[in-house]
Amino acid sequence: MGGLIENKLIQEYFMLEESIQQAEERIKRMDYSFYNRSLTTRNHYYDDQLTVKAFNIELEVCDHVTVIQNMEKHIEDDKKKQRYFLQYLDSISSIERHYFKKRYVFHENVECQKRIEEALMEEISEIEEALQRMNGLTPDLRESIRDGTVLGFEDMLELLEV
Repeated sequence: MGGLIENKLIQEYFMLEESIQQAEERIKRMDYSFYNRSLTTRNHYYDDQLTVKAFNIELEVCDHVTVIQNMEKHIEDDKKKQRYFLQYLDSISSIERHYFKKRYVFHENVECQKRIEEALMEEISEIEEALQRMNGLTPDLRESIRDGTVLGFEDMLELLEV
């Protein structure tokens, strides 16, 4: 335990609330920016010629809605992660919780408690796997993607749900 990737993942779990708030604020800013621009035609120069440029409703609106939906799905997933993670933290002793906060929230230099770190990483792995299953990604397929092995045609179709 104590690998850089594991430590980063644990820190991300302790920062989920902040991540959710930032994503929600980003959605508000994107909506504000989208709806406060001109949706009318306008004149502009292109290759030294005056041309008319129009707002492409189909493209712009579809792109905006798709981005917002993806961000909302990400927020929903983060909220599920947070709920399960907080349930786990409530189930461990206050000494263990205090250790994790000192190490991952306050970034204090404390002695590594390998046993409880491994238990926490195992719980995070279970949360990640459960969330992947909720989103329809099978563990075998997820492992091949993470390992970087080449997916076969059938695996790609399964991943794309075709």
